[in-house]
Amino acid sequence: WCKMLIPGLVVILLVLIVRSVTLPGAWKGIQFYLAPDFSKIDAKIINAALGQAFFSLSLGMGCIMTYASYFPREENAPRSVIWITSMDTLIAFLAGLVVMPAVFAFGFDPAAGPGLTFVTLPAVFAKMPFGAFWAMLFFLLLFFAAITSSISILEVVVAYFIDEMGMARRRAAVLFGAIIFLLGIPSSLSLGKWSSFTIMGKIFLDFMDYISSNIMLPLGGIFISLFVGWFFWERALVEATSDGLYTLGWAPLWKVVCRYIAPVAIAWILISGL
Repeated sequence: WCKMLIPGLVVILLVLIVRSVTLPGAWKGIQFYLAPDFSKIDAKIINAALGQAFFSLSLGMGCIMTYASYFPREENAPRSVIWITSMDTLIAFLAGLVVMPAVFAFGFDPAAGPGLTFVTLPAVFAKMPFGAFWAMLFFLLLFFAAITSSISILEVVVAYFIDEMGMARRRAAVLFGAIIFLLGIPSSLSLGKWSSFTIMGKIFLDFMDYISSNIMLPLGGIFISLFVGWFFWERALVEATSDGLYTLGWAPLWKVVCRYIAPVAIAWILISGL
């Protein structure tokens, strides 16, 4: 299903880009999105970018490692990494071309947070022929994209309890899926009835997004990097090269990055951005 649904979502994104950039006043949004203002780059901006990278690529939470454990032995892991990061960056860039021009065209606040997509896109659909159809199709595909992402996160917990606790897959999936669903309700309600409830000036969804993306995931990245660099290096190298099937010429650099550069850099960005 993913092989059909996700490409369908990309096609709709391309259609939305055409409509968004042709809205009156959209040019200001395009300039805001594509013209860098280096004077505004500070520790908090870098920390936010780091958090976005961790969240978007599912780093520091075990998703990539869990999925990679299901790869066939002959899979070229480094090549897969390049494909994943490249496509993730491309889709994020396309999504920005949909949202930011529309934000300025309709006079929305570009700093509104993660819920901005659900504010701007309905306005864009309202300006399109057969907008209701496109909206239904887009949000349906977005729902499936979110479900598949949720499954990847759920699999981390499920795989642990299957492998370490001997729990049946169905039982683990239902139990922890239900727990995660219940824990997600406040985030959903914070966009509606609970919007007046704030923590540190943020609605619950934005607060959890900040805590997870800007603090918890970078911390996870630091610990994983240290673990791989100092305690799991030999095994990690075997896994990355598929038991020597592929060469990894930059392995020495990778080792230095895992042991020293990545933990120090992430820690510095994390502390500076708080």
